[in-house]
Amino acid sequence: MKNTIYFIFGKPYVESKFYRFTYWFGVGFYFFALLLFSIQALSFGGWVNILIPAIAFPLIFRLVYKLNTRIHTHTSFKGLNKRVFIILGIVLGGMIGLFTVITLVVTFFFGDNVVINMNKTTTNGEVNVSIGSLKGNHEVETFEINETVNGTMTIPFEASVEEGEYTIYLEHSDEEIWEDTISSAKNGVIRFKGKKGIYTISVYTDEAKKVKLSLSLY
Repeated sequence: MKNTIYFIFGKPYVESKFYRFTYWFGVGFYFFALLLFSIQALSFGGWVNILIPAIAFPLIFRLVYKLNTRIHTHTSFKGLNKRVFIILGIVLGGMIGLFTVITLVVTFFFGDNVVINMNKTTTNGEVNVSIGSLKGNHEVETFEINETVNGTMTIPFEASVEEGEYTIYLEHSDEEIWEDTISSAKNGVIRFKGKKGIYTISVYTDEAKKVKLSLSLY
């Protein structure tokens, strides 16, 4: 495991407790963030979106860490004024911050599935979802019908969007059986034949903001 970490981040500077702590803190932060992003990707899709930060963070960390340890150990830097190190730290921090902003922008504009500021509550069959910004597909709810039901089943819904438009669609056995496009506030009903199996309600959009959807499943 250590060899893998050293390959990704380089080796730590063991002569200083501070630099050892900084190294392992950065490694821990990276894997913790990677775990959270992976859970989000499993839930909402968009594995491609985590590749850029997953690859770029170790590269930037190695650069900054190596530069700082070189400055710390090189005798030619011993006489430098502390103000120089402060300015250097601000510049490097600004570079990392700028890269983070660029990564988020690239992720949103070029990612296939992007979900920002999503909240979901489920109470007694009432499902309420709100999404700040949405691009691509997002699975809202999955439910199962254990036995085929005669006639048509209905699921009332309330939907709205403040910018753009999105499509609500229902799938059964990976086949789309119903859809409706929302461009403003709308109350409607999902109608379908109640065949036995698993159903999935999802939304799709090229880009939409302040998406809201409420479903009455029971």
